[in-house]
Parts: sequence; structure tokens; C-alpha cells
Amino acid sequence: MDKKLQVFVSSTYRDLIDERQAAVQAILDAGHIPAGMELFKAAMTPSCRPFTNGSTNPMCTC
Repeated sequence: MDKKLQVFVSSTYRDLIDERQAAVQAILDAGHIPAGMELFKAAMTPSCRPFTNGSTNPMCTC
């Protein structure tokens, strides 16, 4: 059975437009599904809740 994979394309958006498009096209040509942050909408509530582990750097848990 062939599997379709969803492949996340991660990069800066504005300065790598041509490279991102080439990556997306290669993913489509291979029969898979491209995904990137531009496909996700912003939400008013955070998806994670921060906590501290005793240090000054908060961490995030989902």
C-alpha cells in the first residue's frame, strides 16, 4: 500500500519564495502533501501553556 505523507516545508518566507515553491512542487510531484505555516491560522488562545521548571526560562507544554 502506498502512503501519502504530509511534508512540512520550513523556511523563512519572503527571502526563499522560489526555493519554497520548488520544494512544494517536488513534494506534489512525488505524490505527497506539502504543508507550511502559511496554511495555519492564528488563534486567540495559546495552543500551549507555559510553565517554569525552576529556571528563568519558561518552557511550553502542549
